[in-house]
Amino acid sequence: MTDNTDTPKVTTRFLRDHWKEELSKFSDRTADVRAPLNRLLDAWGFDLSSRSPGVAFVDEQGVPVTDLDLACFMSALAEPRAVINIPEYMVRRAKTVTEGQMTVSSDNRHGPILNLSSNQDTFSFGVVISDAQVIDADGNIGLPRTYIMQDINGTWYKGWKSIELLQQGLTGDVFDKLAGALQSLKFQYYVHPLRWPSFYGVPHLLALAADARLGDQLKFIRKERKRLQEALDIPPKVWPKSTKVGEEKKIKVWAFNVALDGFDLKGEYKPYEATQESYDNLELLRKRLESQQKSLRFQMRATHYAFYTEAFGKNVPKVDYLDWLKGENPNLQLLQPKKAGWVKDKIWETGYKEKKGARVNWARMEIRDGYHIRFKLREKSEKVSAESEE
Repeated sequence: MTDNTDTPKVTTRFLRDHWKEELSKFSDRTADVRAPLNRLLDAWGFDLSSRSPGVAFVDEQGVPVTDLDLACFMSALAEPRAVINIPEYMVRRAKTVTEGQMTVSSDNRHGPILNLSSNQDTFSFGVVISDAQVIDADGNIGLPRTYIMQDINGTWYKGWKSIELLQQGLTGDVFDKLAGALQSLKFQYYVHPLRWPSFYGVPHLLALAADARLGDQLKFIRKERKRLQEALDIPPKVWPKSTKVGEEKKIKVWAFNVALDGFDLKGEYKPYEATQESYDNLELLRKRLESQQKSLRFQMRATHYAFYTEAFGKNVPKVDYLDWLKGENPNLQLLQPKKAGWVKDKIWETGYKEKKGARVNWARMEIRDGYHIRFKLREKSEKVSAESEE
């Protein structure tokens, strides 16, 4: 199987011109998904090595505020796996103690970025680093830890104050530029409000399709992994036990989910031979696809957040969210989310149900040539640390 990953920078225009071909590759289980996935991620990517974050205004304390959002900045840092330090951090979820692991210090959590995190229900975003403050029972230094930067309710998380960029892995000029931006500029947004039109764009449509394909393929890979482990007598990995410590409390937040209709998978994945080489290749593919799915979902959820706050939330009052989705009140139906220019003549259909008798209401729109995009909202309870800030 050839992995054609050495491709030039892909633009949004390329995806618009070739979206049907790209969509076809995502839908075909017999096709190698890695090249189209790389092209899609490339179009979503941000390269700050060739540009400088600008100053939008100076706040009341005289601090320059940048016109760049932190999501874009962190995306640029994640690509080269930049090493960061978080001097202070207060946990949002309840603390956990993992058997055989110890934390040297709760301050200065530092290490290379493994990936960016995004909650697929709420609008919490963060960063996963190989935290050098954590040591396991075998003496290995640096274990994955997630630090949220945007809270579960979609606001700035107050449990962290700043990020420091370390030079490891970055060339001198790039490091100086990015580190200087972190030290001298204040970020006004985690996700820039002007990102909302991307919700209607081809890259988002392809991202929804790619995510569906990845979910399906990873499900197959995990079944194959279990089958090969049994056939080759490979013992499954035993994970250390973790226990929550400290009191928890529940908070209610809005959950927002998006789906794509009209995209169907076809064909079948080819089973792997029961050999050690096949098993090793399967493991490499699993880890790679899981990492790419996390990157893709981060960009998708950032777009969803901008749409939710700017296109939907500013046109539909929060008290009417659920009634609007039901589609039973003609006056509420007139309240339409903001639409990008290329879909201005289309209407969001409310009260849509996936099947007859279903209880969940969706808002639905034909986005392109028989493909419909839909979203739903619901209130959801989330557990957080009783000591965390609100």
